[in-house]
Amino acid sequence: MRKWRPMRTSRFRAVALLVVPALMSCRAATEVGVTGDDLIFLDAETLAEGGIAAAHAELLAEIRAHAPGAEPIEERLDAAAGRYAVSSDGREYVIYAPGGETEPGESWARATHALFEIVNEQLAASQVRFYAINGGNDLAGRFLAPEEAERLRSTTDHRAHWPYAPTLEPPWYGMYH
Repeated sequence: MRKWRPMRTSRFRAVALLVVPALMSCRAATEVGVTGDDLIFLDAETLAEGGIAAAHAELLAEIRAHAPGAEPIEERLDAAAGRYAVSSDGREYVIYAPGGETEPGESWARATHALFEIVNEQLAASQVRFYAINGGNDLAGRFLAPEEAERLRSTTDHRAHWPYAPTLEPPWYGMYH
């Protein structure tokens, strides 16, 4: 019986499967005028695992450039109880709690929604908003005027890379598709 050995084409295919999506993502980001200088990389998983306050703290200087009275958010993480929540301006956002997750990845969506909603509430009196780009582990954000976001949406056919406002509606949670 002949032993299985990977062929060169199999290796090429494996590399292509890993590299091509990354290149496509970079190409799509370039198409919409998004560069590393414009994007703030966030990662929804990190946000859901107790990283919302840290992410908000990193954004706070930019938020305050548009909304000088913006305050840091409050975070409550109780590992023993299995509960994580953040609050801002008297509103609490529960990211996860016992019995709270009904859809896989829902805590990622709730964490993403909470951060973007809090930031945009703080920016309410300004001319800019904080838009999400991509989602999941590739989640990033960008401060844009609404007309800039619309212009970026009109410059590419790849809807998954359009700036959007995260929602709590599955399965896309506000992301264009």
